[in-house]
Amino acid sequence: MATQVTTDAALVERMFRTATTIRRFEETVSDLIDMRRIEGIAHLSIGQEAVATAVCAALRTDDTITSTHRGHGHLIAKGGDVERMFGELLGRESGYCHGRGGSMHIADLSLGILGANGIVGAGIPLAVGAAYAHVRQGTDRVSVAFFGDGAVNIGAFHEGLNMAAVWQLPAIFVCENNLYASSVAQVNHQRQRNIAQRAVGYGMPGVTVDGNDALAVYRAAVEAVERARAGGGPTLLVCNTYRHHPHLSGYPDDRPADEREAWLKRDPLFLLAAHVDDVLPDGPALRKAIEDEIDGSLEQALAAAEAAPRPDPAEVERGVYGPRPTFPEAPPPGERELGYQLALNEAMTQAILADPRVTYIGEDLERFAASWGVPEGRVRDTPIAEEGFTGLAIGAALCGERAVADLMFMDFSAIAMDQIVNQAAKIRYMLGGEVKCPVVIRMHIGGGNNSAAQHSQSLEAWFAHIPGLTVVYPSNPYDAKGLLLAALSDENPIIFLESRQLMRMTGPVPEAMYRLPLGKAAIARPGNDVTVIAIGPLVRDALAAAEELALDNISVEVIDPRTLQPLDIDNLAASARKTGRVVVAHQAVRFAGLGAEIASQLTERCFGALKAPVVRLGAPFAPVPFAGTLEAVYQPGVEEIVGAVRGLVG
Repeated sequence: MATQVTTDAALVERMFRTATTIRRFEETVSDLIDMRRIEGIAHLSIGQEAVATAVCAALRTDDTITSTHRGHGHLIAKGGDVERMFGELLGRESGYCHGRGGSMHIADLSLGILGANGIVGAGIPLAVGAAYAHVRQGTDRVSVAFFGDGAVNIGAFHEGLNMAAVWQLPAIFVCENNLYASSVAQVNHQRQRNIAQRAVGYGMPGVTVDGNDALAVYRAAVEAVERARAGGGPTLLVCNTYRHHPHLSGYPDDRPADEREAWLKRDPLFLLAAHVDDVLPDGPALRKAIEDEIDGSLEQALAAAEAAPRPDPAEVERGVYGPRPTFPEAPPPGERELGYQLALNEAMTQAILADPRVTYIGEDLERFAASWGVPEGRVRDTPIAEEGFTGLAIGAALCGERAVADLMFMDFSAIAMDQIVNQAAKIRYMLGGEVKCPVVIRMHIGGGNNSAAQHSQSLEAWFAHIPGLTVVYPSNPYDAKGLLLAALSDENPIIFLESRQLMRMTGPVPEAMYRLPLGKAAIARPGNDVTVIAIGPLVRDALAAAEELALDNISVEVIDPRTLQPLDIDNLAASARKTGRVVVAHQAVRFAGLGAEIASQLTERCFGALKAPVVRLGAPFAPVPFAGTLEAVYQPGVEEIVGAVRGLVG
């Protein structure tokens, strides 16, 4: 039975004020776009004001929301500052994101607004992550994801709702069903158009309401919020509504004229005005006073925003990364031998025990972690849903947690690329450099185990190319533990790569916690004649090659970058200047691999000191093969490194 909500005068007046503010703000934005005073594009929510107004009226300030590309209304309803919103749309330094985000990416974490989003449906897993954080932190806060009917067709919707249902998280999924995905009518993109019925498959309530009636939406939202706060789990709330404008400012509107006219007669502001007149004395006069007040305040906000300075072009890179922590000097490796995999397990265990914010999530983890001695619930198995649980980890990070997502194989990162590349990597910058996203994404990398092309790729260059990501690739057990603990102390999103070929490698590892600096290369072996820059498992081969070459009095300096982004190019260049000859060796495909970037930068920096072109070693331009005879020659090894060095020294 639906919760009964008293529609008192104060509530009705407040909702009318909010909805009118949204309408007037959006109309002003539309005018500014027509006058070309706003750069870029905007998706207007005129006609959908009742949903944002009513749902946010049912929330507290500390509850969280994720929004959409059509998100101005959600932000205003949650308490957003219209002057800062105008500032952002106008590309001013005073804007919410200091001109880095624009219309589709405004956020204010102090109000629980985790960000609007330019990717359809991408905010759903983030909202699930926020709900996960609320539970972990022992609060009764709830998390709301706003999205349109087009979003229910994509994987993030399924994975997000399923995760929330399996873990019974306090999440509310609000579908603003405006009958169109961009300009494609719902009848053409959904066979089952009763969206609420989809909730049955996830074991949660599915509720459909008139999305133009703010009081109806409010009643449904209050029930969903109360259920979530009480531990009853998620709800799918479908609000049938209609946007008055086309999908995008400046787009032609091809929707049927009679359909548009029918919906315009049910304008949500007309319905709210009628409620005001029903419950408040002298309603029309009050409404006029509210409208005049809003118009005046918006005019002042716009004038202030337009007078604000534009961002300084010299600061275009500001906010990509947060500050790096500094660590005490790490202890020497010592004499205790530990395997590469066991060193990673020890780091993960120590981090969990030392920091209550750290949790480790992914597929098939609990049975491996059963012997670690960590508290229950800190290592959790997830559904097979790489996009979903990666987004969950990112959303949790935005709310103060330190979630570690394990993607198992690097190949599977392709499934989660939107959450990694469009969310984690960009969030800090898009939101003005003022948020933290301390998430670590672990994945096994490379072949050598006869697992063929979909379980063996080395894709580190993908991630090193993305501003905002840090890419870490340890080559031995000592570094594996120290770098993972460092990653778990950083406030930036980190891709942590673990070589499958090194899992059985053993080496000295201290038992105590220690952290190695990110962005600092290691000289694995000093030398004078040739520099070999080796990545991941190729460090081991480079050291073996150096031993062999030393028999012929060829002195090889082996450098392990350890962190591929940021790359310690200064130390790599110093070695290149000293030796004058360089070989770069990696397991990844040679073409467009990281070796090309390193070779280019060394040539730019050290051209006068180089005695020969930089030599690159990598895999051939083919997927990783299965057969042992083929895989054995797929990546360079000791023999290839020795040959390359001999070729340089003549």
